[in-house]
Amino acid sequence: MSDSPNKAPKASLKERFRRSSFGRFAAKFLVSLKALNEALWYEKKMVDLSAAQDGSALRLIRKKRPIAPILGLIFIVLFIYLSCLTISVSRLKLSWSGVVEIFMALFTPKRTSLVTWDRWWAYLWNSAVPLIWQTVEMCFIATVVGSLLAIPIYYLSARNVARNPFIYQPVRIVNDLIRTLPTLLLAVFAVLIWGYSSLSGIMAMIVFTLGIMYQLMYEYIETLEMSPFEAIRSAGGNQLQSVHLSLHPEIKPMFLANFLYTFEINIRASVILGYVGAGGFGYEMEQRIEAEQYDRVGALLVPLFVLVCVLQIVTNVVSRKMR
Repeated sequence: MSDSPNKAPKASLKERFRRSSFGRFAAKFLVSLKALNEALWYEKKMVDLSAAQDGSALRLIRKKRPIAPILGLIFIVLFIYLSCLTISVSRLKLSWSGVVEIFMALFTPKRTSLVTWDRWWAYLWNSAVPLIWQTVEMCFIATVVGSLLAIPIYYLSARNVARNPFIYQPVRIVNDLIRTLPTLLLAVFAVLIWGYSSLSGIMAMIVFTLGIMYQLMYEYIETLEMSPFEAIRSAGGNQLQSVHLSLHPEIKPMFLANFLYTFEINIRASVILGYVGAGGFGYEMEQRIEAEQYDRVGALLVPLFVLVCVLQIVTNVVSRKMR
C-alpha cells in the first residue's frame, strides 16, 4: 500500500510529458527517424515461396539493402581522391617512348657491356641461370627450415588446440612482432650478424617463412571441426596424440599448399635481399643496375620470369590435386 502513492506521481509525470508539445514533437521525430532508417536500410520485396514457383505463395518480405558495400565503395573512392590531392598529378605523365627505350635497353647488348648477342646469351646461360639455381637452393632450404619451425608454433597459437590464453596469447604476440619486421630489415640484421654471405639471406628468409606459415596455418586450424580431436582426448589420448591422429591428416594438404606458396614468395623476395649483400641472384642484379649494365639486367630477368611462371603453374596444379 505504501508503494502506490509513489507510482502515481511517476505515471502522471510520464503521461503529462507525452501530452506536452515537446513530448508530441519528440514522439513524431522518433517515428520519422525510425521510418527513415527503415527506408534507408531495408526494402520490401515480393517473393514466391512455393516449390513450383507458380505464384501461389506470394509473400512480402523485409530485405536489407546493400548499403554497406556502397558506402564502402564511396569511402574507397573518396580516400583515393584525397590521396591524389597530395600528389603532383601534373608530374605523373607516362612517356611511352621512355618505356620502350628502357625495354630495348634490357634486351639489347650494350657497347660498354656485353657488346654482342653471343655474349648476351653466354652471360644468360653461364651466369644468370647458375645464380637463379643458387637462389632456388637458398630459398628452398629457408622455406623447409622455416616451415618446420612453424609447426609447433602454429599449434600453440591456435585457440582450439592450446586453450589456455596464457599459452597462445604470448606466442601470438611474439610472432606478430617478428612479422612486423620487413624482409629487407631482417636481411640487414642477418648481414650484421653473419656478414655478406648466402647464410645471411637464408637466415632472413627462415624468419620470414616462419611468420607467414604461422599466420596462415593457425588461422586455418581454428576453422577445423574439433569433434575427432575431442573424441581422442576423451578416449585417453594425450595432446600430442590427439593432434597427430585427428588434426594432422586434415592439416597436411593445406600445409603443403602454403609451403609452395611461401617458397614462391621467397623466390621473389630474394631479389630484395641482394640489395643488402645477402647473396644470391639479387646481389648480382643490384651490382649490374649500379653499373648501368641494363643488358645484363635483362639477361638476369629472363630465367627469373621463367622460374616464377613455372612455380605458379606447379603451385596451382598441386593445390588442386590436394583438395
